[in-house]
Amino acid sequence: MTAEEVSQLKLKIETQLTPEQKKGILPIIKAEVMQQQQEHNKNGMKNANGGTTFEFQLDKLTPKTARELEAYVN
Repeated sequence: MTAEEVSQLKLKIETQLTPEQKKGILPIIKAEVMQQQQEHNKNGMKNANGGTTFEFQLDKLTPKTARELEAYVN
């Protein structure tokens, strides 16, 4: 995804999705974010919030996952 597409997707997620709709993001990104989190934890870093929330960077998702997320949001 281009930087512009990432910005547009982020804006749509933040402004157009309800909290319930945001929950639908989890199945799309969960496997990839979990893998990234495991790699993060291998380096001695732990999730400060106890793992109860997902934080992810759209520009770090694989193109396939980013496009799946885009399809869901649109």
